[in-house]
Amino acid sequence: MDSFDATRAVVERYAPSLGADGIAVAVIVTAAIRDLVYSSDDVATRIDELQFTLGTGPCLDAFRSEQTMISMVGTDEGSPWPLFDDAVRALDVGAVFALPVGTEPTVGVLELYRRDAHPWSPVTAARAARCAGELASAVRRDVAGVGDDAADDPLPRASVHVAAGMMAARFRITADEAVVRLRSLAYADGVRVTQLADDIVARRVELTDAMLD
Repeated sequence: MDSFDATRAVVERYAPSLGADGIAVAVIVTAAIRDLVYSSDDVATRIDELQFTLGTGPCLDAFRSEQTMISMVGTDEGSPWPLFDDAVRALDVGAVFALPVGTEPTVGVLELYRRDAHPWSPVTAARAARCAGELASAVRRDVAGVGDDAADDPLPRASVHVAAGMMAARFRITADEAVVRLRSLAYADGVRVTQLADDIVARRVELTDAMLD
């Protein structure tokens, strides 16, 4: 994530005025192919990782709908992401906000969390929208500057895409299907999807037909 300097600069300029306890930015190609390019802390990273593993959450819906999504984790209100909310609640998080970055196409999502379960004020919501708007060009510049050398790949989930490619070749499935299968296996085993991907790439985990069951 160190190569995404323009992205970091935009986030850090807005961060003091957003009333968030943590912020992350994810670049998204499809619901199955995405990468975290900025994270302010371990909790923000974990929140994004949970959505990547579970395949559900406000971040993904913000990307699909191109609208702001809010999960009030710390309340009893009904939520479209109960699985995600249950997992995030264990992190002592009260609310998660997700805003699409860019339009036509959306290139990613700005994710913020708060420890308390209080909603945004209209002023803070407007600031977050401006931040997401400025991030669109910053993310595009940073992505364009990423080198093609896999050994120097700054994307933290590069191993996920490599592992998915290995699974796609082994089982003759699409790359998107392989990522979905990888997420399901990680969730079933109670490990992070990046950890399982690292083990597959390093051949500590063997690709067997049982993975398709």
